[in-house]
Amino acid sequence: RLILQACAPGLAMLCEPYANLIPVPIDGVDVEVFKIAMKYVYGLDIERNEWKLHCQKLVDVADKYELIDLKLTAEAACVEFMAITADNAHDLLLYADAKNCPLLKEAVMKFFVNNKAEALRIVSSNILPKSGSLLTDLLAVMTAEDQKYVQNEGKFDDSMKYKMMDVSSLRREASERGLDIDGSRETLIASLENESGKKRKRGEAE
Repeated sequence: RLILQACAPGLAMLCEPYANLIPVPIDGVDVEVFKIAMKYVYGLDIERNEWKLHCQKLVDVADKYELIDLKLTAEAACVEFMAITADNAHDLLLYADAKNCPLLKEAVMKFFVNNKAEALRIVSSNILPKSGSLLTDLLAVMTAEDQKYVQNEGKFDDSMKYKMMDVSSLRREASERGLDIDGSRETLIASLENESGKKRKRGEAE
């Protein structure tokens, strides 16, 4: 349980009411998927095929028990292994938004950028109005794709630069600055903008 307390505090709390010899009931989770999640928590190797077969269910488990590192890794596996098509893009978009998976959401957004007829169809449907951020995110991704050449010429300030970055770049930038890489795209941007503001103030003070 010491490992659980360090790597999976949500699960550790779940175990607290139970004595060491009493099995802890885990409800609403596929047994095989939970075993894979525990392998991850205890630092054991997970086969590539296991990620491929169970990546979305691992996101669900990680989200349920607040396993942040597992969730980020499983989300990346979803982007790598799940085929985004016209048939599943709408559901995946809503799923990624509900689970706060900005990398997966961005991958679906890029599908719509490359399939603008589908993008127009969901904009005109009743899907996006249920979450005001979805339309904003879709427009942000489309703008980022169109403006990459401008960004590369260095014509944007830090605030606009972050808005033009994809989620992988935002996470990498946040990690390099010692910031939390979990959270939505908006959270990552706000964190980087705040850090840049503090850096500017320190520079002005000197």
